[in-house]
Amino acid sequence: MERLIESLRKARTVLLATHQAPDGDGLGCQLALQVVLESLGAHARAFIEGPFPAKLRFLPGAERIEDWQQVPQADRPRLLSEFDLALVLDTYDWSMAGSLGEALRGAPLPTLFLDHHPAGAKTERPELFSDPRASSTGELCWGLVRRLTPHVPAAAATCLYAAIAYDTNSFKYLRGQASAHRAAAELIEAGADAEAVYRHLFASRSPLRVGQLARLIEEMHQADEGRIAWLVLPRQPRVSDLTREELRDLVTFMVEMEGVEVAFTLQEEADGTVKLSLRSMGRVPVNGVARRLGGGGHSCAAAAQWSSTPAEAERLVLDLIREAALAASPPGCGPSPAHPA
Repeated sequence: MERLIESLRKARTVLLATHQAPDGDGLGCQLALQVVLESLGAHARAFIEGPFPAKLRFLPGAERIEDWQQVPQADRPRLLSEFDLALVLDTYDWSMAGSLGEALRGAPLPTLFLDHHPAGAKTERPELFSDPRASSTGELCWGLVRRLTPHVPAAAATCLYAAIAYDTNSFKYLRGQASAHRAAAELIEAGADAEAVYRHLFASRSPLRVGQLARLIEEMHQADEGRIAWLVLPRQPRVSDLTREELRDLVTFMVEMEGVEVAFTLQEEADGTVKLSLRSMGRVPVNGVARRLGGGGHSCAAAAQWSSTPAEAERLVLDLIREAALAASPPGCGPSPAHPA
């Protein structure tokens, strides 16, 4: 981390980015670092691809995040030339950063990555800073922020607490990982509004949405004496308007039922692909299943997307889960080489 810290201390203008379909972990880190770097006298701008997720608009500074898609193509090289450094958060993969990642890769701007998804052989990349033992990029970012300044703004603490809470699903995926709990406690002591984070991320479902999700759950399938539970979500209005967080609620609800070891959803997309979201209670690691399908994630939470029909995908995923269950080692929910789930 020393080289990353030194790079941030030297930079006077910093561009902050994250992966496509930004989530609470990446966005929380962007917002926190923007506040911290500016408190140290630097100028920081944060970009995402597309609109800011509605569920995360409560985060301090959310209105300052800019949409890279709104920057005209002709203006992008000039804009990038204004920065001393770019930092991409919550992914190690250039392609996961979308068109902004492509622009950064082709620019003379030094670009670094901070991520908690281990990159296997790619860890030799000098621009990548990764620690797979961390629960989230938010946890890593908190360690970085503490080194940058002893005076952490409360807004930054709230954003980093939200990052950790989001990626651990309100600390459900930690399985006794003490470092994340210590980070959360330190962030609360620094002024993080933990109550607001919980209320907005995990306790703000509308009655209409609850009813809609309940009707979908009624279509749940189970196999192998109830150890596997899943939903196939066809492309139709009642499904397509669900947010990423609401779809995550579905698979989390299923895996938390008594007797279920692995749960998944398969969502049919308009482009002829299917989107897979996997959850495990710990005995059966699901990151290997996702990797076989071109995705990745963590032992207990993973995802993938590929070209297939829902019926073919359903059969394939069931076979892969059963194969993983046969080879399963003792329980554990650590991360594995992958993209964000």
